[in-house]
Amino acid sequence: MSPERPPIPDFRTPIMVRMWLDCALEMERKKHDAVPIQPDLSADWEAAQAWAYITTAYVIAEQALKALVHYTVGFDEERGGLRGTHRLCGLFDSLSSADKRTLNDLYEDYFLVQRADRQGVQQRDVRSFLDHLDKGRGSVGWRYSIAEAAEAREIPRLWHMHLRILWEFIRCAKEVLHQRTSEDGYSPRPYSAVWREERFHAYYDWSFHKLNSEDDWVSRDRIELLWGPDPAGKTDFMVVRDRGFTFSFGDPEAAQAQLGIGIVDSRAEVAEVAGPMNPAFT
Repeated sequence: MSPERPPIPDFRTPIMVRMWLDCALEMERKKHDAVPIQPDLSADWEAAQAWAYITTAYVIAEQALKALVHYTVGFDEERGGLRGTHRLCGLFDSLSSADKRTLNDLYEDYFLVQRADRQGVQQRDVRSFLDHLDKGRGSVGWRYSIAEAAEAREIPRLWHMHLRILWEFIRCAKEVLHQRTSEDGYSPRPYSAVWREERFHAYYDWSFHKLNSEDDWVSRDRIELLWGPDPAGKTDFMVVRDRGFTFSFGDPEAAQAQLGIGIVDSRAEVAEVAGPMNPAFT
């Protein structure tokens, strides 16, 4: 007699799943900004610092993937055993080829933009990254690694960049869920613009300060470089023209050729205003 399979979860609607994923991710990032993981010569001490962040991110990623499986391919007879799994690779492998390819493309783009290989991450595709996370007993191993030596020996060494990539993977899974369930045909944004929303907050703060401190700030037509370029050669820049300004992401030299106005490099000033703790500028 085969063991009884876990019941299919009663999932929230896709829009509610995305809303709660957004809320959970925002809170985790705020907590980490306030109390970040500090590099340490002791891997165990560093793991203890990371324990709450990594364990929580695992659980959020698991729920994001399970919701994506449920609303795309479904927990049918073949995938029924995944209902109670805590391993991310099994859930990822059950997705459609198109969804796996999309998630991998987003992962690779983020990996390149963040130069993750220079920060201790060697997994250049999303499947390898998830497999690395699943070492030992995956999230189960991390849960018990504080007190149990066997679990502590099996969990992978995860650097700060691993956590940021795990957060980004959750966000990408949420975006794919949106694409697959939305009636408006939404497509995930290109993630060569990683952290773009967060960078824009800094740009608005900076431009508001300039507007209130320099009377003639909008009187000079120009292109101001704000951030970049990324590995794809794209740059955040602002076009100041006719006493107004707009933000753009792309090739400022092409914009200059079209508009016939000069370029001013304000990247250092913007980064100073943004502050070293803003992940969008690190």
